[in-house]
Amino acid sequence: MKIDHIAIRTRDLDKVRDFYVRYFGAVCSRKYENPEKKFSSYFCLFRVSLPE
Repeated sequence: MKIDHIAIRTRDLDKVRDFYVRYFGAVCSRKYENPEKKFSSYFCLFRVSLPE
């Protein structure tokens, strides 16, 4: 089984990003922000999904 991606809704996006970086070694993109839709996100990759 392979998971392509997931979305996690949170009130503290930076805190959640920091958690995945610290405890799971995630590598995250710069924050994407869409003010029109009031939406922000990070795209985070984990070692098992990083290209070699």
